Amino acid sequence: MATPLVRVEPRFPTEAARQGISGWVMLNFSIDESGSVTDVSVVAAEPKNI
Repeated sequence: MATPLVRVEPRFPTEAARQGISGWVMLNFSIDESGSVTDVSVVAAEPKNI
């Protein structure tokens, strides 16, 4: 299991915050030999396109 070295807080979409919309995002990613995150892609999100 990987242990995070740095945590970056996600940025909430401005328009969603104004409208009181919340949701979730599932990501797929790789971690290279140096510990950097690579190949990030969105697997699923709700609500979509926010």
